[in-house]
Amino acid sequence: MATRQRWLDLRSFETRETLRRELAQTLLALGLEDLDLSGVVGPKRQLTQAIARWAYEREYRGLAYSSRFDATLTCWAIFEGAAFEPVRPSEPILPNDPDLVATAKLFGLSL
Repeated sequence: MATRQRWLDLRSFETRETLRRELAQTLLALGLEDLDLSGVVGPKRQLTQAIARWAYEREYRGLAYSSRFDATLTCWAIFEGAAFEPVRPSEPILPNDPDLVATAKLFGLSL
């Protein structure tokens, strides 16, 4: 990713505390009493869309968050306008790539 871009890290406790304050009215409207890690990575689409909208309106280029399937995995939501600088030449992903195979297995997909 290009330098000097802001990314909202939902894995961070401090980020979630900020969102708890900033989105208090939204949380109440959605019937939620609090905002925690399960909320920001959970399936409640109205909440995750509100978080993304809040970040986009403040010129973040995307979100980093823990996968709800495996907390050791980081997922990225990348917004329009994000810029990237290649760190090395691109190369094709082969069907036997260990990361691809592991991801397919995690989600029950066949290659």
